[in-house]
Amino acid sequence: LWEGQGKRSWEALGEDDKGRLQDTSKDSRHRCMPTIQEGSIRRGMIRYLCIIVDMSFAMQQTDLDFRPNRAIVIRELLSRFLADFFSENPMAQVSVIYMRGGRAEKIKDLTGNTRSLLDALHSTSVAPRGDASLQNALEMCCESLSEVPEWGHRE
Repeated sequence: LWEGQGKRSWEALGEDDKGRLQDTSKDSRHRCMPTIQEGSIRRGMIRYLCIIVDMSFAMQQTDLDFRPNRAIVIRELLSRFLADFFSENPMAQVSVIYMRGGRAEKIKDLTGNTRSLLDALHSTSVAPRGDASLQNALEMCCESLSEVPEWGHRE
């Protein structure tokens, strides 16, 4: 009995010029879902971001433009950037890595909590020292982003 209710429902389907399936039947009652508008599906909507900050000896220098020193100015700019970034990308996750003393130090692992990131930035009294190691920082960043699901956007 139940087989007779859906008589050849596949015959009501056809393809448009872009290869998408469309309901070609005259009766609109058979439509279960509205048609999807082009551009409404976005992959990589959730962003995963690693920020690498140079905290080498060069960041202690005082310039005319960056008072009292570069490290403090960078922390303040990073705080503003994170606030703006999370207001535009509320589902994103961010990690912060410092380069100093020839090593990479993860200040905060991937998190979507803006408050914990800002607290970690301001509570750490990390003084700039030594040289920066970009290779170590990038390896740590790649290791952190390797755990991100494939549908996420790695940055």
